[in-house]
Amino acid sequence: MADILHWLRGSSALYGKLCQRRQRRIGTSGGRRRLPVPVISVGNLVVGGTGKTPLTMWLAKQLQDRGISLAVLSRGYGRSAKGVSKVLLESDLRCSTERFGDEPVLMATRLSRVPVWVGRQRSRSGEAAIRQSGAQLLILDDGYQHWGLERDLDVVLVDAKSPWGNGHLLPLGPLREPSEHLNRAHVIVITHRQGDTQRGMELRDQLQQRFPRKPVFVCHLRPSGTRWGLDGATVPVEIMSRYPAVVFAGIGRPESFFQTAQRMGVRSALNLVFPDHHAYQRSDVEQILAPVFAGKARWLLTTEKDAVR
Repeated sequence: MADILHWLRGSSALYGKLCQRRQRRIGTSGGRRRLPVPVISVGNLVVGGTGKTPLTMWLAKQLQDRGISLAVLSRGYGRSAKGVSKVLLESDLRCSTERFGDEPVLMATRLSRVPVWVGRQRSRSGEAAIRQSGAQLLILDDGYQHWGLERDLDVVLVDAKSPWGNGHLLPLGPLREPSEHLNRAHVIVITHRQGDTQRGMELRDQLQQRFPRKPVFVCHLRPSGTRWGLDGATVPVEIMSRYPAVVFAGIGRPESFFQTAQRMGVRSALNLVFPDHHAYQRSDVEQILAPVFAGKARWLLTTEKDAVR
């Protein structure tokens, strides 16, 4: 155990040195490509969910409603398709998810008139979006650590409940970069859920002291509702509280989802946690449905990101 901890500390220290080198390169704009349209990045400093994808979708919708032609660029984590691709929705969304990744498919589903492009090199996918989709503005989903593309606006999300995790860099902790690298951000957004309002306000005061020239906003994440499937009818709250459910999630911070479900009045017969971006198999479905067949649950509750898988 001591050897493993020693290795993790050494790897974390090495990762920190690489972060510092990248930070210095960014300061001189070395190696960064600039595209001929404005580029906005939405990202964070830690591994896991802070609400990047919901904020990306909200921002895209706001800009679209103002008549701006835009596209969203995503890396497409876990996808089978290679190179640069525009997300195409098939009748069976699981096929699209396997090809393009769960988050791009979710965004394409929710942003029906906004093209979503995937590709490891965002400069290439951005060029394709400009050339083929006529994009006049680009939004990078999870783009703060994408070093190859120049941005006009970097929006960085910080979770009020656990802003820096255990305070260590990868792989010893969840930090992708040291917290002082928030100095690259143009806007800092603190995300919090019900019950974390006080923490959000306290963190805002701390960050305003550390980065006095940065605008710091507090954003409250709340569910917009529940539906039968991705596009089904709204589920009344009284049904959620009347019958027990199997609640499951394969996201960055599943405990937040479970807490939200509880606050909404959901009676959970069983909470199941799967890895982030998990590709559900037959055995997983059997595990999820087991309480239903046993008469212990009447329905299933999961996230939008899980639903497309």
